Amino acid sequence: MIYGKFVIQLEHQLTSSFKSKQNNFKNLIANSDILKPQIQSIIENLNNNKPTLITGPSGVGKTHIIQSLHKRLSQNPSSSSSIISIHLGEQTDAKLLLGTYTSGSKPGTFEWKNGVLTTAIKEGKLVIVEDINKAPTEVLSVLLSLLENRCITIPSRGETVYCANGFQMIATITTSRENSNNYKDLIGFRLWNEVQIPEIPDLMELLKWKSDEQLYQLLPNLVKVFEEVARITALPSFSSLNKGVTSRPVTVRDLVKLCDRLTILVKNKTIDLKWMTSESYDIIFLETIACFTSFVAEKNAIVLLAESIGEILQIQPQRIQTLISSNYIPVLENNEDDITIGRCHLIKNVINKQKKSINDTSFATTNHAKRLMEKVGVSIKNNEPILLVGETGTGKTTVVQQISKMLQKKLTVINVSQQTEGSDLLGGYKPVNCRTLIVPIVDDFEELFPITFSMSKNEKFYNLFHKCVKKQHWSNVVKVLNQAYKMAESICQTSIEECQSSEENTNEESNNAVKKRKLNSIQATTLLRQWQHFKKSYEIFEIQSQTLDKSFVFDFVEGSLVKAIKNGEWLLLDELNLATADTLENISDLLNDDPENRSILLSEKGEAEAIRVHPDFRLFGCMNPATDVGKKDLPNSIRSRFTEIYVESPDSNLEDLLAIIDKYIGKFAMSDEWVGNDVASLYIEAKQLAEGNKIVDGVSQKPHFSIRTLTRTLLYVIDIISIYGLRRSLYEGFCMNYLTLLDLQSEK
Repeated sequence: MIYGKFVIQLEHQLTSSFKSKQNNFKNLIANSDILKPQIQSIIENLNNNKPTLITGPSGVGKTHIIQSLHKRLSQNPSSSSSIISIHLGEQTDAKLLLGTYTSGSKPGTFEWKNGVLTTAIKEGKLVIVEDINKAPTEVLSVLLSLLENRCITIPSRGETVYCANGFQMIATITTSRENSNNYKDLIGFRLWNEVQIPEIPDLMELLKWKSDEQLYQLLPNLVKVFEEVARITALPSFSSLNKGVTSRPVTVRDLVKLCDRLTILVKNKTIDLKWMTSESYDIIFLETIACFTSFVAEKNAIVLLAESIGEILQIQPQRIQTLISSNYIPVLENNEDDITIGRCHLIKNVINKQKKSINDTSFATTNHAKRLMEKVGVSIKNNEPILLVGETGTGKTTVVQQISKMLQKKLTVINVSQQTEGSDLLGGYKPVNCRTLIVPIVDDFEELFPITFSMSKNEKFYNLFHKCVKKQHWSNVVKVLNQAYKMAESICQTSIEECQSSEENTNEESNNAVKKRKLNSIQATTLLRQWQHFKKSYEIFEIQSQTLDKSFVFDFVEGSLVKAIKNGEWLLLDELNLATADTLENISDLLNDDPENRSILLSEKGEAEAIRVHPDFRLFGCMNPATDVGKKDLPNSIRSRFTEIYVESPDSNLEDLLAIIDKYIGKFAMSDEWVGNDVASLYIEAKQLAEGNKIVDGVSQKPHFSIRTLTRTLLYVIDIISIYGLRRSLYEGFCMNYLTLLDLQSEK
């Protein structure tokens, strides 16, 4: 890898000339004229094989500058994989960097597995050590030897590994105004060549670099909006208006995100900035509101910000009130191939791999739900990580589950806690035998089989497979899977051929019309590709089962996060604010502002190649506000990378509350039209008593009643209504869910 000084001249040409000459390079450096001395220093250090330490506040682009230089200087596109990001934390073990002995492919044998740093040194890769000031002393001592002698020693093997040609090491430290110089007592600081990146001085240059040219005329107003919102949210009076809830600070990321959204709308010709219509004004205003107010909890605070934004964007006050009030109801259309939610249009997955669950509950598409689905849908469309914040039982997880169900996307939900480790998400070395190896194969089979075959006609075959698995007849399991693959291949090939013949004969009228097929050509091709991938997995299992029968070895088992990243599935991390710092560090690379740079490195596995994120992968986070005992806020460095949406309770609107009740018991209340109002009144009164501290639970604490409590009551009512009737069932349900947790006095 050659870092020539001629690159500086290329890097500091006008941004427009970059885009015209190198359209394939999207991640160029913003404010490059201002950062010229810093970029020059970095390149000189790389030329002279000097370790570089890049310091600066959060969000100034420390990692982005390195990635941009690397992309510019790498002529071979495949060489982009030669850059490795290592995130260090307080629990990072030096063995993960150097290597360790792991169980061999044969039971009872052990083999040496190089760590991620050792692999990078041997292969001559560029290593970025993120947040080196958070590393433990043991890891810093390893890096100290590398800085002094350009080699590392592996004590357990008595081996010295020297740096290969091309190996470079760059470290980053995030500073703040409070502790701007605390990092200078870092072990080995004298050996680093520090380059300080200042805060972004010119927002207009940054936005022009990120935005479409048609958007330039709108940028001054967008900067004014950002500055005004930042000023208002920093006022103590705003916190009081927001009922004391501390919302996250407004950052430049929010402004850049808004410009990215508007740029996409301009390119898709959804809005035309040359001939502005009232619809275009509405869309721009709604996108601005979504980026700058969606994380605010209280309605009055949102109105204050919306009025200020509307005044700068020259939106009529009456129109502002209409767009932010409960009268604004997005249109929801669920078509065969796509769904439309207000201003958002999403394409459905070709193959529905969702499992039918007996626990599926009714979902009421209330006006509140439609507005929330529109906000979430826009973020999904723009490939943004989403953080839903709201009290317990307001429907945060349910809304994501409903959207994934409508789009036929597989969603994995993980409840995060303080005991959750990085290995729970990424995976780790675990003892495995045939029974553990067959689990993911059984899961894939249970997804693919119902899509391809009729379950009623093939129930015996399906049960035969599970019978062989239960009895651990692995050879028979493989035979059954081979037979299933042959049948699936035949069905898919037949569907593809029928589609082709149907297209050839579309203009010919014939009495022998092609019979209606279960799969179209695209679905059949996609399904066949998935069966072929499935065949490879069970063929690997066939080889492993011959050596692992009645024994086990230690092997790396991938976690739910890695599986979702590879397969393009959705992942929801519930109670994200309870996660440890190391767990949050593991997902930080998935929050990169540029989806093309999102990846994850399995450092425990010793791999030097990062796993690129599938384009269809989406990451969701849910958390309660840090108002309860034991709850904490997410660090701002992580929280600011999410698109944060505050979810208010659906019961704030009586019409929405009645719609939810009707969704559950409406068909049982044909002869009792007032039962829905009575249930709503009882629920509201119970909630007011709890919030007014007039009733307490068994430990003298305020009980928490939410929509979740109500829906659980109504589900119980549905189960017993055939025995007791509607009114008596409601009485029994409310007694069970509302009275049993109260003390004796409150119960009366």
